Amino acid sequence: MAEINGTAGDTTKPISVEKEVTSTSTTDDKITQLADSKTASSIKDTDEVTKVDDKTNEIKKDLDQKIETETQVKNNPTVEVEPKKDFVTEKAPETVVSNDISKSEDKGNSTKVEPEPIEESKEQIVDKTQGAATIIKDTTDNKEVVDNKETINGKNTKTKDNDAASNKSQQNAEVATSTSEDDQIYPEGVTFKSSGEKKNFNLFFNKLPEITKEADYDELFGHQLSPTGDFYDETVAKVLAFKFLKANDFLIPESESQLKNTLIWRKEFKPLSAAFLEEHKKMFNNIGYLTNNSENPENCKVITWNIYGAKSPVQVAQTKDYFIDLDEFLRWRIGLMEKSVQLLDFKDKENQFVAQVHDYKDISFLRMDASIKRSTKSTIKIFQDYYPELLSRKFFLNIPFILAWFYNYVVKNFFISKETVAKFRVLSDASTMAEQINTKKLPKAYGGELEDLVTLPQVEIQQTPYTKFLLEKLSTDNAEGFTNEVD
Repeated sequence: MAEINGTAGDTTKPISVEKEVTSTSTTDDKITQLADSKTASSIKDTDEVTKVDDKTNEIKKDLDQKIETETQVKNNPTVEVEPKKDFVTEKAPETVVSNDISKSEDKGNSTKVEPEPIEESKEQIVDKTQGAATIIKDTTDNKEVVDNKETINGKNTKTKDNDAASNKSQQNAEVATSTSEDDQIYPEGVTFKSSGEKKNFNLFFNKLPEITKEADYDELFGHQLSPTGDFYDETVAKVLAFKFLKANDFLIPESESQLKNTLIWRKEFKPLSAAFLEEHKKMFNNIGYLTNNSENPENCKVITWNIYGAKSPVQVAQTKDYFIDLDEFLRWRIGLMEKSVQLLDFKDKENQFVAQVHDYKDISFLRMDASIKRSTKSTIKIFQDYYPELLSRKFFLNIPFILAWFYNYVVKNFFISKETVAKFRVLSDASTMAEQINTKKLPKAYGGELEDLVTLPQVEIQQTPYTKFLLEKLSTDNAEGFTNEVD
């Protein structure tokens, strides 16, 4: 019995498994049949879906009409459109989708075909009708969209009008500025090659109060630059400002920097004091001269003469003795330059520059003492940095023939600017100088008809009003503590 039960147990177990497999297989078959039934049903409903598409096309036509209507509203805001209910969200479910589904059920379909969501119909319509995305809301919303577009367009139109008005105002302002610049009267000697140079000059000139305030000093070559000062002369100030701007190719930052540095240097070095208050060694009187002749050509009326090879009557042992004390030499030489500048008239274009002569007679270029080189280099640097555009011509006389030839045929043709060439004259024969400037009002040694420099009368210098004022303060105040501060 046990074996039978055991056998029965063994045979029963596989039978039970087979039933489960059979049951599972039966279920799968039903699912497959059901799916096939649904697929068949879906295929049978293709015609019905086609009908839905036809209805959708009708809706599209109605939608196109609405878009056309709204376009008319946009083009003519006065047209009023009565708000209507959206046929996509309300009418379509009742009239199209629901009725078609009920027809499918009436035909006895065993599987109910669910309609596609109404949102998909919207997307189809939007895809088929470009630009309709903003009109999916009701008619009232659509009208608001159109109104908003009109408002935006209105703003754009106004913006364009405002821009045009602004541009016109700007053009008028530029014309006014240009006219104002053209109407300005510029002093003699202040000339421009372009409107850009004129514009930069006006900008730079208007910066003078700021520059003098930053430098804490407003005196330049004996003239006042502060417009609020008692000794201010606008014409002179413009000529002086023009010199700094021209020296820097009309670049405002460079001109501003040089002028500021010049004012600071004048405050510290006190060149007016070196020219008119300080006493210098008598030996310098034999190597530096100053002449002023109104009959000389334009801007060659005032001439400074540097005769470094001259024999001093005060028993100077050697030429280098003039240059041993660099500070002493510089104060004398800068003082001579300041005296020459006092002889200029910055309101007269024919007398706004100084001519200089460097006579190297009895000077050896091969054995030049180091002190002479140092003094010469320092003097040139000071003149370049703090006395721009004051030299009309510079004569180098009694230069060895070979050096003069090298300069005239090589250097000035290939190595220096045209402006420098126009100013510099390198001559081996000093007697030809008179021919260079077309005058006889020079000493005989230089081709003129006048006596030698030593016998010429001393030039009388008439100081500017501001120079007199400052010298009075310098003579009464402590020179070290004095500064011409600008409020």
